[in-house]
Parts: sequence; structure tokens; C-alpha cells
Amino acid sequence: MIWQEFESISPQELCTYDNRVGFDLVCCKRVGLPIYIITVQALTQLRKPIPPITENVLKLIDMGISSEDDIAGALGLDQSTVRETMINLRLSEDIDLVAPAGSSFQVWALTKKGQRTLRESKVIVPEERTFDIPFDGLLRISRLLEVRLLKPKELRETGGMEIDPSPKYPPELSDLQLKDIDHIVRTIEVEKGS
Repeated sequence: MIWQEFESISPQELCTYDNRVGFDLVCCKRVGLPIYIITVQALTQLRKPIPPITENVLKLIDMGISSEDDIAGALGLDQSTVRETMINLRLSEDIDLVAPAGSSFQVWALTKKGQRTLRESKVIVPEERTFDIPFDGLLRISRLLEVRLLKPKELRETGGMEIDPSPKYPPELSDLQLKDIDHIVRTIEVEKGS
């Protein structure tokens, strides 16, 4: 468990907390709030630029050229390179074999995903990532923190008082809300990108 680093409060700001009828604020003390760091492994979708060979194979299939030999000839590539590219496009569900109306032969055609891939010139690939997600031990929620966190030893060395989590056990899977984790991961990605 890690504690959130405390911030100094001025006497004027302290007066705002002296608002309970029948009670007087007589002193204050620095405290550390319980924060757990949960390591989450997530499968994210990453948009990458399409390799040039893949893009040109998609363009040719979109124009109606679906034979591996014809595509290899048009691009000036050997047939094994084109075959490997087409296998990868099939595995990523960008192309599929379809039989045109009134024909008994199947030809390669772009799927809706393949049309979007060609239009955006980006391919979506899965990527496994690891994220450290802060979990508030009092509120029992995941939330992004903008402050430096202290370890228990660092907190004691600064004279701070530890506030125990409530309840006194670490978070479990059932405590995590997917929407909170998703929001934190997206925020981390946006900050990383800028």
C-alpha cells in the first residue's frame, strides 16, 4: 500500500473545515491516505499505418483484381510475398472469398473492415500492455492521481500519520469497475501521446 503525498494547507484554508456545530478545530496533522497500485494487463487496440505492400494489395483487390498471379504481376513482386500478404489480410478479416452473383467461382473481395482499413490507411492490431492503476483504499474506487505517492516508510519519516483503508483488506477483482479502468487507461494513452 502507498500513501498519497500530503500538501500544505494555509490557516485560511483550514478555517473552511471548522464548520461542525458544537466542535472546534484545535489542531491538524498531516496524514497519508491509503492508495493501492494495481497492475493490470490489458489487450488494447493499436492503430498502425498499413505497410505499403498490404495497402497496394488492398487497392488492387478493391479494383477487382483478385488473382495472386495478377496482383504479383501488377506490383512486380514474387508470388510468395503476395500470398503471405493475402494470408495476413484474411487472418485480420480484411479480405474474404466471395462468389459474385451468377458465378460459381469465388474471388477475393474487401470486407467492410477491409474497406475501412483501406480508407483510413491504418490497420488495427491487438497489443498487450501493462498499466499501474491507483486504487483508493477509502473510497474503494480506481482513480488517476496527479500527485507523488509515498511509501509507508517515507510517510513515517516525514511525521505523517497513516490512515488505514476501510475495509482493511486489499482490493479484489470485484472492487474494480471496468469503466473506471478504461477511463484511466485512455487518459494515460492521451497523456503519453502528447
